[in-house]
Amino acid sequence: MLSVVPMLLFPMVNDQFLVAKQVESMGCGIRMIWKEATSSIIKEKAWEVMNEPNYEKACQKLRLEFEKTGGMKQAADELHKLLAEWKEKKDVSEE
Repeated sequence: MLSVVPMLLFPMVNDQFLVAKQVESMGCGIRMIWKEATSSIIKEKAWEVMNEPNYEKACQKLRLEFEKTGGMKQAADELHKLLAEWKEKKDVSEE
């Protein structure tokens, strides 16, 4: 999505189903079901995500939202801050 390329998603295990549902609900791709996916259906859906401008627009919108968050460095900094706060609370509660 950060490369602004809409996707066909074929979830198979674990959290892939949730992620595929979220991507589809944001308009960035189409969730497929392996057992129902014939070559003609895959071709049709691939054509749809490549040629329907709303999928690309949704990916562009999501990319901008990701960029507003500050990127991976910001995420890592926030995680370090949360970990430090958690450790501090844990140390206080053990005293």
